[in-house]
Amino acid sequence: MIFFKVVFRLFLLYASSLVLIACSPTTKDETADWPVERLYREASGEFDDGNWSHSRELLEKLQARYPFGRYAEQAELKEAYTYYKQGEMEQAQSTLARFMKENPNHPDIDYALYLKGLTYFITPPAVIGRLIHYKIEERDPKALTQSFDAFKELVLKYPNSRYARDAKIRMRYLAEKLAQHESEVADYYLKKGAYAAAIERSQDLIRNYPNTDATKSALETMHVAYDRLGLNVLRDDTERVLQQSK
Repeated sequence: MIFFKVVFRLFLLYASSLVLIACSPTTKDETADWPVERLYREASGEFDDGNWSHSRELLEKLQARYPFGRYAEQAELKEAYTYYKQGEMEQAQSTLARFMKENPNHPDIDYALYLKGLTYFITPPAVIGRLIHYKIEERDPKALTQSFDAFKELVLKYPNSRYARDAKIRMRYLAEKLAQHESEVADYYLKKGAYAAAIERSQDLIRNYPNTDATKSALETMHVAYDRLGLNVLRDDTERVLQQSK
């Protein structure tokens, strides 16, 4: 009887050892001994080939093992871009915010600002937009404003940046959409009889987005609102500006 008990216990120990062996990792991380230069080179190669997930995996390992220095800084920027390319905008934005806070004088800060603007500058493909009757000016304007502000900061602080020209083009597009949104809000207030609010939104439009197509509409809204409020001097001044803009 004792013999059988010993054999049974030995069997259990043997079975347990097999389970532990089966559950233990059998593959070694081949990157474990890679120096920072190789990690960055391999991550960049995956990045250039558009393999965003694998590239980010290598970039994250680099930052964990070598958290300081130029390779870590560039890895963080590339990581933000991989998030952007895979549509993970919040992660991209938080990564860029951390990068810019920790590296305010980095030589690629202009690129970080440009990428920040892109993460908020999201529109659906043209075909999908037509199918769902999508209008960018009907989006929550907060994201559009954040995109505009990032591009504006880039253009003002780094006018000679290689990204400044494209940022200006995007700013003009965003200005038109944001101005249109403000115009529609002002018109809504006008129809509701909230004349002071209509005037305020129209003034904001003209101040923040001058030379856009919606400025004339804003002036017309102000003209009507001043007239309804009995502010004849301001109404007439607005009328003169409207005549000059024709």
